[in-house]
Order: sequence, then C-alpha cells, then structure tokens
Amino acid sequence: MKKQFYQLFLLGAIITATTACKTKSSFPEISHIPFKEFSSDHFGMIGIDGTILFENEFKRRPSVVVNGVFVAINGDGNKEYFTAEKIPQPINDRLYVDGGYYTEGVIPVVEAGQGITFIKKNGDVAFTLKEYNGESIVAVNAYFTDGRCLFKTENNKYGYIDTKGKVVIKPTYLYAAPFNEGVAVVGDNPENSTNEISEATDFKIINTEGKTIAKLKAEKTKDEYIKSYMFSDGLLFFRGKVFDKKGELAFRVPAKVDQIFPYYNGHAFFLDENGKYGLIDKKGEITIRAKYKFPGRIIGDRVFFYTDNDKTECVNFSGERILDFDSPVFPMTKSRSFIYENEEYYFIDKSGNSIDQSSYYDLSIPENSEFYIPHNLFLAFLDSWDAILWVNSDYLDADAAVTSILEALSKDGVGSIKLGMPVTELTQYYDMGDCSKHANEYTLNYKGITGSGGLQSNYRVEFTHPVAYYFGYNREAKVHHIYIDLDYNNITVSNAQERIRTATISYLNDKGFSFVGHIDNWNDEPWDVYQSDLYNYPIAINTDGSTLCLEAYD
Repeated sequence: MKKQFYQLFLLGAIITATTACKTKSSFPEISHIPFKEFSSDHFGMIGIDGTILFENEFKRRPSVVVNGVFVAINGDGNKEYFTAEKIPQPINDRLYVDGGYYTEGVIPVVEAGQGITFIKKNGDVAFTLKEYNGESIVAVNAYFTDGRCLFKTENNKYGYIDTKGKVVIKPTYLYAAPFNEGVAVVGDNPENSTNEISEATDFKIINTEGKTIAKLKAEKTKDEYIKSYMFSDGLLFFRGKVFDKKGELAFRVPAKVDQIFPYYNGHAFFLDENGKYGLIDKKGEITIRAKYKFPGRIIGDRVFFYTDNDKTECVNFSGERILDFDSPVFPMTKSRSFIYENEEYYFIDKSGNSIDQSSYYDLSIPENSEFYIPHNLFLAFLDSWDAILWVNSDYLDADAAVTSILEALSKDGVGSIKLGMPVTELTQYYDMGDCSKHANEYTLNYKGITGSGGLQSNYRVEFTHPVAYYFGYNREAKVHHIYIDLDYNNITVSNAQERIRTATISYLNDKGFSFVGHIDNWNDEPWDVYQSDLYNYPIAINTDGSTLCLEAYD
C-alpha cells in the first residue's frame, strides 16, 4: 500500500486536467491508460473517464494512448505501435528498439543498428535524421510541441527540427527545453568558456523561429527542484524568481516561499522553507498557506492536497474544504477521479460517489515521476525529471569512431607518449605541475582524444620506477605500459562495446597486427594479445574492449 501510495501522490503532484479546462499548454493529451481488472489478466486500455476500450490483450504493460496511438513491448523487448481501437491494429510490421509518441503527425522511431526515422500514423516513413553539418544527430525528444522537436548532436549541442525534419534552430546550445506556449528556454556559455552548464551559462527565452525574446537574469541562490525551465500559464520560476514571457519579473517572491511549481489556471503549488506545500496566485499572493505534506492536482476551480495520514483534501482556491477522503484520490477529468482503497482502484464522480460497481487490480501510473515538472498528465508518464525523453539513435559508424582514436598510434607509442620515454622528457609535452604531487607514484593519467560518434579516450601511463620524489622527477622512470581507456558514456547505441571491440580488432588487422595469444588473468582480467612487425610493441585488448594496453619490450 505504501509503495503504491508513494507512486500515486507523485502522479497527483505533477498532472493537470487534459480535458477539464482550457489551457495554453502545448503538450499532447492522454486519452487512455493501461489497466488490469484481475491480477491474472493481461493489460487492456481504459479511458481517463473510466470507459473501457479493450481488455486482457497485452502480456507486458503498453504505453499510454496519445493521439490514438500506443506502443506495446513484445517478448524480445522490441516496440510495436498500435492504433487505439476496440480491436487494436498494428500500424506496420516493423519492430523498433526505441521510439516516442505520435504527436503533430509523426512518431520518432529507431530500428536496430539504424538512425532516427519519423513515421506517420499509417506506418509510412515521413523523414529520417542522420547528421547536421557533419555532426551525427544522436537523439531526439520523444514528442513535438509547437511544431518543434528538440534534438541532440554527438557533441552534446541542442537544436530543434520542424515536423518535416528541417533544422529550424541550429544546434548551438548547451541547454534547451521543449517548447511550450510558443516559447522555450535555452542556455549557452560565453565565448571561450567551458562546455558545461555552470554559473556562467547565459539563459534566454526564444520563439519558435529561434529569435531571442529576452535574457533571463537571475543568480542561482539555492538548489532547485525544477530542472526543466518551461513556461506554464505564462510564467516561469527560474533561480528563485518568477518571470513573464518578456523576461520581466512578474512579482516579488515572498521570503517564506522556497520553490514555486508550474502554474495552471492562475495558481501554482509552492514549497516553503519547512517542507510544506501551499498555493500561490499569479500576483504572488499566497491563497492557501503551506500546511500540506504533498501537493496534488489543480483541476478547474478545485485543488487536491495530500495530508500526513494518507488522506486527500479537495479545496477551492481560497482553501475552503469541498470534499475529504480517507484514501488517495486522483482526478482524471472534471467529472471523473479514481481512488485507491482496500488495495483496489475504482472511479468516482465529482461528488465522491462510485460511478459503478467496477474495480481494478491495476491502473497504470507513473512509477518514478518527480513533481517538479510542469502540470500535465502526458509529462507525468514520461518518467523524466526534465520533461525530456530521449529517443536514441542506434546508428554508430564504429570503424570511423575507432579510427579517430587509434590513428594516434605510432610505431613507438601513442601521440607524444613513447614507450621507453623518461618521465622527464614527457614533462615537455604535458604540464604535470609540481613533482611533489606525483611523489612515489608509478602511474600518471593524461587526457586522450575526443573521437567521432561520441567515443573518447584517456591515457594511463605506467612507469618502471616511481615517477617523482619530493625533490624532483625521477630520471630513471621510463614509460613501460600505455593504457588507452575508451569512454562510452556519450554513446547510447545498443551493444556499443561489442561494436567498438569488433571495429578495434578490424583496425589492428588492417595495420598488420595479428592475434598471437590469450592471457586468462592479467591485472585481474583476461586479455587478447596482438602483434605486428611494423610496430615496436604488442597490444593487448581486454574482454569488453574498454581498454587497450601497449607494452614496451624488455
């Protein structure tokens, strides 16, 4: 019960009516969610108004229904897309390793080993994405808003495409959020600055053409729950301040307010310094003091909160009580809610009465949602802290990636690092700082190469003697091993290490290296050893292909 309730209150904290009130939100709507009537059943689909579409159909939990389409997972873990009908129909005969939602006429999908393709509702291909100005496009957001879809390049830069696949806002940003209400917040660093988001990052508001509307000027004063900067109901809470779409301050945030969550219908939940929740309006006036354990949901002119004893209170914008429940209650539409009671779910009407005698073993809810993302049922089911769900390309030119790293190999070492080289000579190529930092060490680490496809390398250099003493570098210390550690953190394709290892062996073969033996246990792991008459060292590769080792001959 408690685990279920934890999941449930998080759902209530982030979702807002998708059918009850008019809103400027650009996000798509959910019409149905997966359910089971009994524990032994397969999953069916039930509308957010409590009407069953179909039942007992899918063994594994499918996605929610967005714009009449949902995705099911087959026994191999691949995705198949279906139309939401009483007898659901597949939109094509394709299987996908990744995919998003049907929004604004298209769905982003990825087949095994391929790049990102957008398909239509009938399953036909609309367009494909592979690269932009020579940089691979490695991921797109799972959905469109305001005719724009966020994408990411291999260098972790962000831009936007339109529904035809045209890049309409170039990938120049270090930070970018999905569009909502016709605007988006993006961020970049000053010229010649670092390539990571920091205090120096400049944030601004742009329109759907990429034109700057205003800069956001606020210093970070405290940690924020809200990690995705998106306007909601015309306002944005950013670094302790509330801005309108012109980039102007909307009001002075009361001192007792620690965080303000996205607005809906003129109001927003806020968190105070004591960890309690209340309600604030668009003028900055607190209409309900902070006294609740968890925020719930704003729907129409009603606000739902959850108390310390797992009860639900339904109040108006002034805090006057309308209804009380002894269990968690979650409104789905203006006239329909579901309640979790006695380990089962059932639907109730606006007055709190059961709409029929039906009850359900399982009604799908977001499992790991966070309540700081904007109020929207669709976003709640994304299970994403920043309102972004990446659909990752499965295409990788492994040969090109490996070549970009290993072309630094010379007949005596890697780049400026040569086997047998004294450490004192190495100091000519690398700023190693004061020798006391390396006193009695045998290994030094150096930055390697940033290759193509997101592959990166780092060098670990092992010496024959201690590198340095407190009084100076050791002239007797010579390079004995050079480890090339491959970094896969920016590669999201399936079987990345296997692909890279295969390409590495192919590259070595092309350079004249041949397999000469296997070592079962060296440095606590097995290695395959390769050798070439053209190079003055053997190369060993560990089992998963994450490390290559060059060794000096004695």
